[in-house]
Amino acid sequence: MSLIQEFGLRKDIVVDHAWPVDRELNRIAIHKMDQISVANGLLRAVYQGTEAFFTDFSLDFGDVGVAYADVCAPIAGIIDFYSRDGIDFSCNKLPSYLEHAGVLSPFSPSTNADLLNTSCFDRVWRFTSDEVSAVTTAFVRQLVAQLMCEEGVFRAVEWSINEVMDNVFQHSQADHGFIRRTDKWRTSRKRRECTGG
Repeated sequence: MSLIQEFGLRKDIVVDHAWPVDRELNRIAIHKMDQISVANGLLRAVYQGTEAFFTDFSLDFGDVGVAYADVCAPIAGIIDFYSRDGIDFSCNKLPSYLEHAGVLSPFSPSTNADLLNTSCFDRVWRFTSDEVSAVTTAFVRQLVAQLMCEEGVFRAVEWSINEVMDNVFQHSQADHGFIRRTDKWRTSRKRRECTGG
């Protein structure tokens, strides 16, 4: 079952150049990653490609200038979902920032514990229910080191992250999820995105 079938996304909208994502045969170009509609565009492109009997896709991120957290985690989740369903993805143009962030190869808390505990922001993490505590602790520890807040704020943040991550497993019935927190304190894009796998 595809994500489009599973979540009932509309099939009548065709991906074209008006979208931040377009597909020509098995090549999918992602032109920008600054709005959540990019994830929907990738879903549509892969779905339409699989409906046309493609089983491998070449991803092109060459036009991407900035990539927001609320786009990176869902993109990683979509690629993971279809990869586990037998679809192959390759990438011929991936900006170094997206490679560093792990969009195509998310980081695992269990195999990247040092990185998790020293530099967890601006990276996509693929976590299991057993790793929720480690990820939450690392996120909060790094926030405490960078920000000053009133007493109780970090406890509330920790509770919120745990709740969101726990909901990934309870509602999606997935065995893993994805999260990315961006480290940009002076911008208006302070989002944390969590996606079920």
